[in-house]
Amino acid sequence: KGDVAIHNEISVFVYRYDLKQSQIARMASVNQAYVSKFLRGDLFDLSENGRMAICRWYIRYRKIVQSMGKITFTFSH
Repeated sequence: KGDVAIHNEISVFVYRYDLKQSQIARMASVNQAYVSKFLRGDLFDLSENGRMAICRWYIRYRKIVQSMGKITFTFSH
């Protein structure tokens, strides 16, 4: 898939499950500003590492959501 198709797929997932940018940032280990830029479609303003971190987060959590049929995230610090 190309960058735009991946962006669209991730954006649909985020909005479908009403995820917050701060949640995604914590789970993907990136700055919230990266998530904001990514969701706005400013893909080329992000580093390759930042884009890949968001993509890796999406792949992991999409599998979890699909296996559960719903979404539940908990954070421990």
